[in-house]
Amino acid sequence: MRILMVVLLCFVTFGCCSFQEHTGDFQEFLLVQLEEYGADLKPVQEGKLPLAISWKYKKDENGFLVIVEKNIYNELKSFFLQMYGSPSMISKNEKSYPTIVYDVRTSGVAIQFKNNEEGQTIIFCVKSL
Repeated sequence: MRILMVVLLCFVTFGCCSFQEHTGDFQEFLLVQLEEYGADLKPVQEGKLPLAISWKYKKDENGFLVIVEKNIYNELKSFFLQMYGSPSMISKNEKSYPTIVYDVRTSGVAIQFKNNEEGQTIIFCVKSL
């Protein structure tokens, strides 16, 4: 787990590309990105995630980072529960912001999502090595 956190921190801090901004069907965007990095996609009900929201993202050959400008934590939790079942880990930081992790054995990629102090939802995905 610590290795995943280090990889994610390096990805966010030293990522080779700048953020791209996007608006539209977030569920479709997320499914395309997950599949691109090797996620084992399971059927999920359409409309689980908001259709008309804005987000920014960056990606490289190892994974992607998405920052949604509003809190969609509960919608993501429901989305991933339907797709992969119970998460590999749920934790809270000192400010009680929950973090959910799905490991590679469950989803084919490492997925982590959480909220931050600004009310944004942050999603990380790292492909399997």
